[in-house]
Amino acid sequence: MKFTSFGLTAALAASVSGMPHSTRDAYSYAGPSSPAARILLGNSGNIYVADFYPGRENFTLFSAEIVGGNSWMAFAPPNLLYVVDENAAAVRRFKLDQKALKSDFKTLNLTDALGEPLPKNASAGVVHLEFNSDKTRLVGSAYLNGTVDVWNVENGGLELIKTIKSDGKLGPNKIRQNAPHPHQANLDPSGRYFAVNDLGTDSVLIIDSK
Repeated sequence: MKFTSFGLTAALAASVSGMPHSTRDAYSYAGPSSPAARILLGNSGNIYVADFYPGRENFTLFSAEIVGGNSWMAFAPPNLLYVVDENAAAVRRFKLDQKALKSDFKTLNLTDALGEPLPKNASAGVVHLEFNSDKTRLVGSAYLNGTVDVWNVENGGLELIKTIKSDGKLGPNKIRQNAPHPHQANLDPSGRYFAVNDLGTDSVLIIDSK
């Protein structure tokens, strides 16, 4: 897996995205029909699944208490959920039982996948996860550590392949750009390359997903 980088204007590099936070009491609706959409939500100490029903004003919310700073999640069908714990510099893997979401109990059934309860060490401050097109690789952008983690997730695994250091020239803002800050990885339209924007260096890292 190779990578390179090129410059980007500060205005473009500053775009951000976040995951909404919620509480259990914010949503309530129990309906028999299947939801039109299912949304993952996370915050410190909890992971949620919110079911959306067209024409309804509310969501049905299922929750699980998961210790740690659940800063980002990536779901691999049919049942694997990869979760960043930014407080512990770790990535965890769970099985998500979607059949149980049809019950009247609003508890989210998450179990440690493949008998491996311990989290895998990752770079500090991972704020985004992204799969390649066939979901055999998972890329984590570590804003705090200034690195990009590449994981092998083939056949539901979770093994760190390499950690790529972002070492471009820092941008002009001495406060905000005091270090490299990879923020998000996205696949290009061909599905071959990851583009990772670095808010600290005003650059984009290009990583070959193969």
